[in-house]
Amino acid sequence: MPVEWLTLAYHRMNVPVVTVDFCYLIQDRDLERASKILEELGLPLSPPSRLSSLTRGDLYSKGRFYRITQSSHPALLQQLAVFPLSFSTLRLSDLEEAPPCHISPSRCSTILVPRVASVYASILRLIRKYSQVDPVRGVLMSDLSQLVRHHLYKLECGYIDPSEEERWEALGIDKRIQDAVKEVESWDWRETEGWIRKAFIEVVASGNVEILPYAPSSRTSSE
Repeated sequence: MPVEWLTLAYHRMNVPVVTVDFCYLIQDRDLERASKILEELGLPLSPPSRLSSLTRGDLYSKGRFYRITQSSHPALLQQLAVFPLSFSTLRLSDLEEAPPCHISPSRCSTILVPRVASVYASILRLIRKYSQVDPVRGVLMSDLSQLVRHHLYKLECGYIDPSEEERWEALGIDKRIQDAVKEVESWDWRETEGWIRKAFIEVVASGNVEILPYAPSSRTSSE
């Protein structure tokens, strides 16, 4: 069963992102079979452009993209992408079944989705894996900022500058942050990953994703 990933998962967490590429995770052993099914459905394989590879790195190169729009023009192009589950760092125990939210009417009654805490943990693991200059880290840092603001702080307006004191107070930002930290503290994390809990609590308390650890610059994204 496929797993909703990236923007599909973010939509479930009330993040107002536009889904251009419908990304799914597939168990590694089933990836070839899933790719064959998509090809048999007549979906043309759409290798990532050089620009996509430069701006999103492994978030494109590790997936297989199939065009689902008639047009291949960049402004109109939409794709369905499948990635190996192992790339996301998620395990089957991190997932749960839920009705699909992106296709209406749907051909399937259920699909796998990551639990909320697992979405964040997966992002944090990947961020730590890549260097400060790697595009994957940049993309996921931006995703994480949006998730914290919209999902945990429950801010429909997104970013609020702390210097806007009246607006900050009117929206009760300090209380929102306190509540978000309490929520994160109540989540279950993998026993060997206390660093994720500690690091993420610091991120939520400060609103600063730049404090997260990263790999040395000499490390390549393919490692």
